[in-house]
Amino acid sequence: MTKQRNKGQQKAIIKKQGITEQPTEARIPSINLRTKYYSIVPLHLLFIHFTIYYLPGKIISSPEDGQAAAAAGGGRSMIGLNVEHLVHHPIRSLLVINLGTLLVQLWFTNFLRSWRNSLVGPTASHEPSTSEKSQPLPDKHRLARQLKTLFLSLISAPPSEFPKRLAKELDPKLRSLIFRSTLLLKEALLINTVILLVITALLVLLGASASSLSQLLKNLGLACFLGLLGFFPASLLIGWNQAREKPNWIRIFSAFQPKNEVEVALLFPAFGACFGTWLGAIPIPLDWDRPWQAWPITCLVGASVGHAIGSIASIIHSASSSHS
Repeated sequence: MTKQRNKGQQKAIIKKQGITEQPTEARIPSINLRTKYYSIVPLHLLFIHFTIYYLPGKIISSPEDGQAAAAAGGGRSMIGLNVEHLVHHPIRSLLVINLGTLLVQLWFTNFLRSWRNSLVGPTASHEPSTSEKSQPLPDKHRLARQLKTLFLSLISAPPSEFPKRLAKELDPKLRSLIFRSTLLLKEALLINTVILLVITALLVLLGASASSLSQLLKNLGLACFLGLLGFFPASLLIGWNQAREKPNWIRIFSAFQPKNEVEVALLFPAFGACFGTWLGAIPIPLDWDRPWQAWPITCLVGASVGHAIGSIASIIHSASSSHS
């Protein structure tokens, strides 16, 4: 009884002085996420491999493609990798590959975000303000009622009053979540659009043909794949952030000075993908007369192999730095 009374008095004093007790967040230690990273990377590479070499063939290949391959006497596999769909349907295959790679990279970036947050701690700049933290998260039933009320209110409002009614009805915490998500989406869209245009221009300057619409679509498909594979995670983790984070792009991808293991996990695969794309262009002009020598198959395969090597190198670097 005495202990309970003393504990109650302490809580009353804290409440009287205006001190709010901060709930202890169950954060995963960074060392556990580093160990998890060693198992996430092979799974990530397996998903990328499936997306490039098997998923398009299951979706867009037809029996006529197999008959054409048999009539041509094979030669449509490259170093044991099935690229027949890229030979017959390059543009549609690139579309499927890019969509699949986008989903895989979103999943992988979510893990990298958790790892980064465990390294920087709860006082990072990405954390919400104290007033937002003090507000409890709405439970499922309350959130469902809010969404239902919001929906009915928006339906009854005239179109001209839609923005004002939306801002009025939204819960402050839900409004903050929507605002942050919209800002993140805008930044990622802007950054990846710039990266797509820059890579496409570099491909054309380095010799890629742009004389026809099909060639231009192939260039865009390869540039999109390289951007997703190498720079999409960084666009979500670093962001644009009103010119505050721009030096981080230069420091990581130009000066090659990563500060932590997460930045190494961004740099090494991106560098490997770019270098692999460049090496992948070597077999194109050779007189081997192989169907897979068509643009941009070898560059795409080179990007995937280089990305895999860079990812493995990041694991080795992380393991060596943890033991040193």
